[in-house]
Amino acid sequence: MNPPLVFTTKQMRKLDERATREFGIPTLTLMENAGKAVAGECQKILSEKKIASPKVLILCGSGNNGGDGFVAARFLHQAGISVNVILFKPKTSLCAEPLVNFRKVEMLGISCQETDLPVIQSEIKKSDLIVDAIFGTGLKREVTGLIGQAIGAANDSGKTIMAIDIPSGMDADTGEIHGICIKADLTVTLAAFKAGFLNEKSHSWTGKILVANIGFPKELLVREDTK
Repeated sequence: MNPPLVFTTKQMRKLDERATREFGIPTLTLMENAGKAVAGECQKILSEKKIASPKVLILCGSGNNGGDGFVAARFLHQAGISVNVILFKPKTSLCAEPLVNFRKVEMLGISCQETDLPVIQSEIKKSDLIVDAIFGTGLKREVTGLIGQAIGAANDSGKTIMAIDIPSGMDADTGEIHGICIKADLTVTLAAFKAGFLNEKSHSWTGKILVANIGFPKELLVREDTK
């Protein structure tokens, strides 16, 4: 069995750029594929739990990781699963592609709340599965404030947690923690392992790691710096 591909944050950024520039694959397509893969893994977990009417809570940031979360929410909703989305920034601050997918979520009538900690704690308590779509690979600062409090509440809840790409609060290149970090049971990482996963300390935060194919051409997924 071949060892997994491992990329740094810089290399992943180059992959995104080359996918668009050389193969005509836009970020929205990659985001759609990522969210669909995450929703599929959510359905597997919920099926194993054998819960009659499961509830999924998705914690979304304003960047592409949040965009993946919006797509996952849409696919779960279309599968008949109850989904609630928590926003940590006003929708006016969403980046371009995440905003496109947020609007689709809104049109479907999926619950999206910009709210405070007591409401977040209540939603966590009611959920059967929590999806972390707050921060992606670009995080380089301490996690504080409401997001830090929400991460703490999720970690303390005893609920099953799935992280998209990387647990929020972890440095994707070093595996070090920026103050506080989601403690995931499963991390659905996109396209390749992140360099930080090579740090053994990261494993207590990532849980099991599953690599999702999000549609990068195989020509880009090579064991060398992406040109």
